Amino acid sequence: MFGRMEPMQLAAIETLVANQYFSAEAFDNDEIEATDKVVPIDIKERINALNSQEADLMSFLDVLSQYPTSGDSGLKARTGLLEYRYDAI
Repeated sequence: MFGRMEPMQLAAIETLVANQYFSAEAFDNDEIEATDKVVPIDIKERINALNSQEADLMSFLDVLSQYPTSGDSGLKARTGLLEYRYDAI
């Protein structure tokens, strides 16, 4: 499932880079870094509304984000969902 989602996620990220919401330099280094560009208010309101509708999921993602993703003891390794052996540690 994650593999099938990758093209859509990459297209979304590339769009955010092209519109200067994410740093192009960081993206070229396989990283995601937000820029200082301000998100329009109508988009912020839509995001907040959708996040409010999914409050339980957002809370879970917040907790999940507190754990390391990479390395042999990260979430990828623990769950076996994605390859981890080549992560930079």
